[in-house]
Amino acid sequence: MNKRRLLITACGGTKRPDAGLLPAIERYDGPSFRMLRKTLGQLSDEQRPTVLILSAKFGLIEADRLTPDYDQRMTPEQASRLAPQVDEALDRLLRTATYTHTLFHMGKAYLAAMDIAPWKLSHMGRIAFTTGGIGMQMSQMKHWLIEKPWLPARLPQVGQIVEFYSGDRHATYREHGRVLHVHIPDPDHLLSHFGGYYYLIDVETAHGVKRTISNKEIVGRRFG
Repeated sequence: MNKRRLLITACGGTKRPDAGLLPAIERYDGPSFRMLRKTLGQLSDEQRPTVLILSAKFGLIEADRLTPDYDQRMTPEQASRLAPQVDEALDRLLRTATYTHTLFHMGKAYLAAMDIAPWKLSHMGRIAFTTGGIGMQMSQMKHWLIEKPWLPARLPQVGQIVEFYSGDRHATYREHGRVLHVHIPDPDHLLSHFGGYYYLIDVETAHGVKRTISNKEIVGRRFG
Protein backbone atom coordinates (compact mmCIF):
# COMPACT_ATOMS: atom_id res chain seq x y z
CA MET A 1 0.00 0.00 0.00
CA ASN A 2 1.04 3.56 -0.68
CA LYS A 3 1.55 4.94 2.81
CA ARG A 4 1.93 8.44 1.42
CA ARG A 5 -1.79 8.83 0.74
CA LEU A 6 -4.99 8.21 2.69
CA LEU A 7 -8.53 8.14 1.27
CA ILE A 8 -11.48 8.39 3.68
CA THR A 9 -14.83 7.90 1.96
CA ALA A 10 -18.44 7.62 3.13
CA CYS A 11 -20.18 4.27 2.73
CA GLY A 12 -23.14 5.23 0.53
CA GLY A 13 -26.67 3.85 0.54
CA THR A 14 -26.41 1.34 -2.33
CA LYS A 15 -25.16 -2.06 -1.20
CA ARG A 16 -24.86 -5.51 -2.70
CA PRO A 17 -27.62 -7.66 -1.10
CA ASP A 18 -25.47 -10.81 -1.00
CA ALA A 19 -26.07 -12.96 2.07
CA GLY A 20 -23.23 -13.38 4.53
CA LEU A 21 -20.22 -11.11 4.76
CA LEU A 22 -18.36 -9.17 2.07
CA PRO A 23 -15.33 -6.88 2.30
CA ALA A 24 -16.69 -3.36 2.83
CA ILE A 25 -15.23 -2.11 -0.44
CA GLU A 26 -17.21 -4.84 -2.24
CA ARG A 27 -20.40 -4.47 -0.16
CA TYR A 28 -20.93 -0.81 -1.05
CA ASP A 29 -21.95 -0.60 -4.68
CA GLY A 30 -22.91 2.94 -5.62
CA PRO A 31 -21.27 4.84 -8.50
CA SER A 32 -18.41 6.12 -6.33
CA PHE A 33 -17.49 2.63 -5.13
CA ARG A 34 -17.71 1.12 -8.60
CA MET A 35 -15.35 3.80 -9.85
CA LEU A 36 -13.11 3.37 -6.82
CA ARG A 37 -12.80 -0.40 -7.28
CA LYS A 38 -12.11 -0.03 -11.00
CA THR A 39 -9.49 2.66 -10.49
CA LEU A 40 -7.75 0.83 -7.63
CA GLY A 41 -7.59 -2.24 -9.86
CA GLN A 42 -5.62 -0.23 -12.41
CA LEU A 43 -3.03 0.94 -9.87
CA SER A 44 0.06 -0.90 -8.74
CA ASP A 45 0.49 -1.90 -5.12
CA GLU A 46 2.89 1.02 -4.81
CA GLN A 47 0.30 3.48 -6.11
CA ARG A 48 -2.74 2.36 -4.11
CA PRO A 49 -3.59 4.58 -1.14
CA THR A 50 -4.78 3.40 2.24
CA VAL A 51 -8.61 3.37 2.07
CA LEU A 52 -10.88 3.84 5.07
CA ILE A 53 -14.68 3.81 4.87
CA LEU A 54 -16.96 5.72 7.21
CA SER A 55 -19.96 3.45 7.71
CA ALA A 56 -23.19 4.85 9.13
CA LYS A 57 -23.51 1.65 11.19
CA PHE A 58 -19.97 0.52 12.01
CA GLY A 59 -18.03 3.78 12.06
CA LEU A 60 -14.58 4.13 10.50
CA ILE A 61 -13.51 0.78 9.08
CA GLU A 62 -10.83 -0.61 6.79
CA ALA A 63 -11.76 -1.36 3.19
CA ASP A 64 -11.35 -5.12 3.71
CA ARG A 65 -13.49 -5.27 6.86
CA LEU A 66 -16.07 -8.05 6.43
CA THR A 67 -19.48 -6.41 6.44
CA PRO A 68 -23.09 -7.71 6.30
CA ASP A 69 -25.90 -6.11 4.35
CA TYR A 70 -27.65 -3.50 6.51
CA ASP A 71 -29.80 -0.38 6.39
CA GLN A 72 -28.65 2.56 8.47
CA ARG A 73 -28.79 6.26 7.64
CA MET A 74 -26.28 8.80 8.93
CA THR A 75 -28.28 11.20 11.06
CA PRO A 76 -26.87 13.90 13.36
CA GLU A 77 -27.62 11.62 16.31
CA GLN A 78 -25.87 8.67 14.68
CA ALA A 79 -22.86 10.83 13.82
CA SER A 80 -22.57 11.81 17.50
CA ARG A 81 -22.80 8.18 18.59
CA LEU A 82 -20.12 7.12 16.11
CA ALA A 83 -17.72 10.00 16.84
CA PRO A 84 -15.81 8.24 19.70
CA GLN A 85 -15.28 5.09 17.58
CA VAL A 86 -14.19 7.16 14.58
CA ASP A 87 -11.74 9.06 16.76
CA GLU A 88 -10.31 5.85 18.22
CA ALA A 89 -9.95 4.18 14.80
CA LEU A 90 -8.18 7.19 13.33
CA ASP A 91 -6.00 7.41 16.44
CA ARG A 92 -4.82 3.80 16.00
CA LEU A 93 -3.98 4.39 12.34
CA LEU A 94 -2.15 7.68 12.75
CA ARG A 95 -0.03 6.50 15.67
CA THR A 96 1.62 4.03 13.29
CA ALA A 97 1.50 5.88 9.95
CA THR A 98 2.01 9.39 8.61
CA TYR A 99 0.61 10.54 5.26
CA THR A 100 1.54 13.30 2.87
CA HIS A 101 -1.96 13.56 1.30
CA THR A 102 -5.45 12.80 2.62
CA LEU A 103 -8.70 13.03 0.67
CA PHE A 104 -12.16 13.13 2.27
CA HIS A 105 -14.95 11.98 -0.05
CA MET A 106 -18.16 12.48 1.95
CA GLY A 107 -20.96 14.90 2.70
CA LYS A 108 -21.57 17.06 5.76
CA ALA A 109 -23.65 14.41 7.52
CA TYR A 110 -20.65 12.06 7.58
CA LEU A 111 -18.08 14.76 8.28
CA ALA A 112 -20.04 15.50 11.47
CA ALA A 113 -18.76 12.18 12.87
CA MET A 114 -15.13 13.25 12.39
CA ASP A 115 -13.85 15.56 15.10
CA ILE A 116 -10.15 15.42 14.27
CA ALA A 117 -7.64 16.53 16.91
CA PRO A 118 -4.88 18.92 15.77
CA TRP A 119 -2.10 16.37 16.32
CA LYS A 120 -3.83 14.01 13.89
CA LEU A 121 -4.01 16.68 11.21
CA SER A 122 -0.23 16.91 11.32
CA HIS A 123 -0.07 13.19 10.41
CA MET A 124 -2.53 13.51 7.52
CA GLY A 125 -0.45 15.81 5.34
CA ARG A 126 -2.21 17.87 2.72
CA ILE A 127 -5.94 17.52 3.30
CA ALA A 128 -8.54 17.90 0.55
CA PHE A 129 -12.30 17.46 0.26
CA THR A 130 -14.19 16.56 -2.90
CA THR A 131 -16.72 19.28 -3.70
CA GLY A 132 -19.69 19.95 -5.96
CA GLY A 133 -22.16 17.47 -7.46
CA ILE A 134 -21.63 13.71 -7.38
CA GLY A 135 -20.19 13.60 -10.91
CA MET A 136 -17.65 16.31 -10.15
CA GLN A 137 -16.72 14.69 -6.83
CA MET A 138 -16.14 11.34 -8.53
CA SER A 139 -13.94 13.03 -11.12
CA GLN A 140 -11.93 14.74 -8.41
CA MET A 141 -11.49 11.47 -6.50
CA LYS A 142 -10.39 9.60 -9.62
CA HIS A 143 -7.80 12.23 -10.50
CA TRP A 144 -6.56 12.17 -6.92
CA LEU A 145 -6.27 8.38 -7.04
CA ILE A 146 -4.26 8.35 -10.26
CA GLU A 147 -2.21 11.36 -9.10
CA LYS A 148 -3.07 13.58 -12.04
CA PRO A 149 -4.15 17.23 -11.85
CA TRP A 150 -7.90 17.86 -11.92
CA LEU A 151 -9.34 20.78 -13.87
CA PRO A 152 -12.97 21.86 -14.20
CA ALA A 153 -14.52 20.78 -17.47
CA ARG A 154 -15.14 24.38 -18.49
CA LEU A 155 -12.89 27.26 -17.56
CA PRO A 156 -13.84 30.86 -18.36
CA GLN A 157 -12.02 32.19 -21.40
CA VAL A 158 -10.10 35.47 -21.60
CA GLY A 159 -12.47 38.11 -22.99
CA GLN A 160 -15.60 36.25 -21.86
CA ILE A 161 -18.25 38.28 -20.01
CA VAL A 162 -19.01 36.61 -16.69
CA GLU A 163 -21.22 37.16 -13.69
CA PHE A 164 -19.87 36.64 -10.19
CA TYR A 165 -20.55 37.51 -6.60
CA SER A 166 -18.40 39.95 -4.64
CA GLY A 167 -18.66 41.91 -1.43
CA ASP A 168 -17.62 41.43 2.18
CA ARG A 169 -19.01 39.96 5.38
CA HIS A 170 -21.64 42.71 5.52
CA ALA A 171 -23.07 42.39 2.01
CA THR A 172 -22.83 40.28 -1.12
CA TYR A 173 -23.82 41.47 -4.57
CA ARG A 174 -23.58 40.45 -8.22
CA GLU A 175 -21.17 41.98 -10.66
CA HIS A 176 -20.43 41.57 -14.36
CA GLY A 177 -17.13 41.91 -16.11
CA ARG A 178 -14.70 40.73 -18.76
CA VAL A 179 -12.21 37.98 -17.92
CA LEU A 180 -8.63 39.24 -18.08
CA HIS A 181 -6.78 36.21 -16.74
CA VAL A 182 -7.45 32.79 -15.21
CA HIS A 183 -5.02 31.70 -12.50
CA ILE A 184 -4.49 28.09 -11.46
CA PRO A 185 -2.48 28.64 -8.28
CA ASP A 186 -1.70 24.98 -7.61
CA PRO A 187 -1.67 22.77 -10.70
CA ASP A 188 -0.78 19.75 -8.53
CA HIS A 189 -4.27 19.29 -7.10
CA LEU A 190 -5.88 22.76 -7.24
CA LEU A 191 -6.26 22.91 -3.50
CA SER A 192 -7.14 26.05 -1.62
CA HIS A 193 -6.26 26.83 1.99
CA PHE A 194 -9.63 25.36 3.00
CA GLY A 195 -9.12 22.16 1.04
CA GLY A 196 -11.42 22.71 -1.93
CA TYR A 197 -10.76 22.67 -5.65
CA TYR A 198 -10.47 26.15 -7.07
CA TYR A 199 -8.95 28.66 -9.44
CA LEU A 200 -8.86 32.45 -9.53
CA ILE A 201 -10.16 34.87 -12.15
CA ASP A 202 -9.16 38.49 -12.73
CA VAL A 203 -12.24 40.33 -14.00
CA GLU A 204 -12.42 43.87 -15.42
CA THR A 205 -15.58 45.50 -14.06
CA ALA A 206 -17.04 48.99 -14.10
CA HIS A 207 -15.42 49.46 -10.68
CA GLY A 208 -11.96 48.28 -11.65
CA VAL A 209 -10.18 44.94 -11.86
CA LYS A 210 -11.31 42.40 -9.29
CA ARG A 211 -10.15 38.90 -8.44
CA THR A 212 -12.70 36.22 -7.60
CA ILE A 213 -12.36 32.60 -6.49
CA SER A 214 -14.26 29.97 -8.47
CA ASN A 215 -14.75 26.28 -9.15
CA LYS A 216 -16.63 23.99 -11.56
CA GLU A 217 -19.93 24.50 -9.73
CA ILE A 218 -19.74 28.26 -10.23
CA VAL A 219 -18.67 27.86 -13.86
CA GLY A 220 -21.64 25.65 -14.62
CA ARG A 221 -24.11 27.88 -12.84
CA ARG A 222 -22.88 31.34 -13.70
CA PHE A 223 -20.54 31.18 -16.63
CA GLY A 224 -22.75 29.01 -18.82
